[in-house]
Amino acid sequence: MKEIKNILKFLLLILVVASCQDDEYAVEYPFVDASYTSSFGAGATGGVAVDSQYLSFLDLSSGATKHEWRIPESAFFLQGPIDQNLTNFDDLIINRGETVTTDKSIHVLFTEGNSDTEVILYNEFPEYTEFVQVLFVDGLAMNDTIKTIKVGDKWVYEQTVLIDVFANVEPTFEVRDELGDLIDHEAMDTIYLNFDDKLEFTDITASVNNARPDGRTWRFLTIEENPEDEKIMASGTNEVQEIAFNKGVGNFRGELISRRSRTPEIEGSEETLNMSVVFKVSPLTTPFVQNGVIEETDADVIMIPFSGKFAELEDSITPFFSVKIDGVDSPIASISINETNKSILDLSLETALTPDDASKSVTVSYDGQGEIFTLDGRELQIFTDAAIVVYEPTPVNIVGDVVEPAFMSDRFSITFDQALDPATIASSADATVGFDVQVNGSSAAIASVSVNASNEMMLDVVLTDGVYRADVISVAYTGPGDIKSIGGGRISDFTAQTVIMNEDDLLEGLGSFEDASQWTTGGTSGGGTVTFEALPTAPKGDHVVRFEAPGGGKSKITASGGKTIPLVGGTVYLITAKRYIASTTDTAFGKFIVGGVTYNDQWGAVARDVWTDVEIEFTPASDTNAALAMQSIPAGVSDVRYDDWQIKEKNARP
Repeated sequence: MKEIKNILKFLLLILVVASCQDDEYAVEYPFVDASYTSSFGAGATGGVAVDSQYLSFLDLSSGATKHEWRIPESAFFLQGPIDQNLTNFDDLIINRGETVTTDKSIHVLFTEGNSDTEVILYNEFPEYTEFVQVLFVDGLAMNDTIKTIKVGDKWVYEQTVLIDVFANVEPTFEVRDELGDLIDHEAMDTIYLNFDDKLEFTDITASVNNARPDGRTWRFLTIEENPEDEKIMASGTNEVQEIAFNKGVGNFRGELISRRSRTPEIEGSEETLNMSVVFKVSPLTTPFVQNGVIEETDADVIMIPFSGKFAELEDSITPFFSVKIDGVDSPIASISINETNKSILDLSLETALTPDDASKSVTVSYDGQGEIFTLDGRELQIFTDAAIVVYEPTPVNIVGDVVEPAFMSDRFSITFDQALDPATIASSADATVGFDVQVNGSSAAIASVSVNASNEMMLDVVLTDGVYRADVISVAYTGPGDIKSIGGGRISDFTAQTVIMNEDDLLEGLGSFEDASQWTTGGTSGGGTVTFEALPTAPKGDHVVRFEAPGGGKSKITASGGKTIPLVGGTVYLITAKRYIASTTDTAFGKFIVGGVTYNDQWGAVARDVWTDVEIEFTPASDTNAALAMQSIPAGVSDVRYDDWQIKEKNARP
């Protein structure tokens, strides 16, 4: 039976939609049923905007003895059919003032915003009936059982459809002064302000009705006889918007444009409120003067601050200003209002100031003849010999060690804290001025200086007579010289710095004994031992190697893994190391074994219980890949520590 009823309901909907103008109950149905639909389906709620949208409702009930649609007093019935492109429905209003109709299909125009607006479907039936109505909640179909209620001798079905009617936007605002006090602008025709005063405007449109605005625009304009000539003085889009009246003096008007964006379901709304109050801005009474420190920037622009914002300059004002350096005029190239701060003038000279001018008297003056005004009409006052702070770039400072970058080179390198400008070297008559290089206690000639190709913060200094491993080299600097940083800073003076020579150790750090796994202990006898000892006072790193042997014993280490170093026959090499001979030692020497050849480290009169230097010179007869070993001798008691063993090519100054 339910399937037959649903099929008949569907056929009835087709008939009603096809002939929605036939509002008579022409057919008596042998059964009763209740249902309805609307523009948003059979749900219990819907949304619509006032005036610009309408909703349609259709009673699908059958077997009713009485039927009514009831609408609020603020709503109107419309005559259908309705053109979907229509935006004004006034001409379609029917039965104006009536709120009840027996028509089965209705179109309703709502004119008052109210989120709880009710449209009521009222039907009477001759007997008790239960109806199952399909409702859609959040897009999901749900069955709702509706029961008729007995009233007198009839059974009543009453369905209330809730409509969320969005009101039209009605812009409203509040205004507060700089102290936060509320201004009763509706009771005023004029708000009096001084130039640069600020007011805080708050959009309270959302509190007026249920229009639910989501955006706004504030605009404050000049008042002109011809509206097309009006200029925007200030604007904003914030809910709470601070407006500074600092673009001019006179009368200004304000607008608040409030809006609700359109959605697929609800029409948008926008309304402009022309504020009834006029904002009258008067000029300040304080004089317009030069105010604050005048400074030159790193872009060679002299920035002159003043006590007010400049009105637009119609003509050049350059002839009315003068700049002097130690009393001598320096021609001015241009003067303009700063782009980001209208209370500053930017002045450029034909010949820019240099850091050397910082020690001189540099001043700027204005003769008062330029007819220069603020935005509020005050004229700039004369000023004479106002001091200019000359820009001095950040000094360039030496950092880190001065080093010989490569073995047997002709140069050393100095690192600074800023990138150096190669152009200042290229343009210098003598870029070496200021540098003092000492080699083995004597002054050395500099062939050239240049910015390192790989590190722009490094300066390479080439010596005329080259650099040798045995040299003791120092460098100092006393300016001013011509070399500058990219930012224009000069090198700061520095005292003598010792050059760290490139050792070019063929052992590549193996002789620092930091990694015991790189050495193998072997060939010991008679109780001799080798220890890789942690020692905070080690000459290099944190570890040393210690050879101990009681009377007649020996101890020995060999480079692990068959480690060898390449030696060139006929080339002079140096074995260097640090040694510490304990006072208990009575043996005569230790051994460095290189490529199977033993080179004795004679201890003789070497001081005990202190670190001393080892230097042994040797020349291999032919090219070889030399293995490495160290050993104490078994001719007495030995207790000796070694550190920083190196083998390097001898490189002595001729």
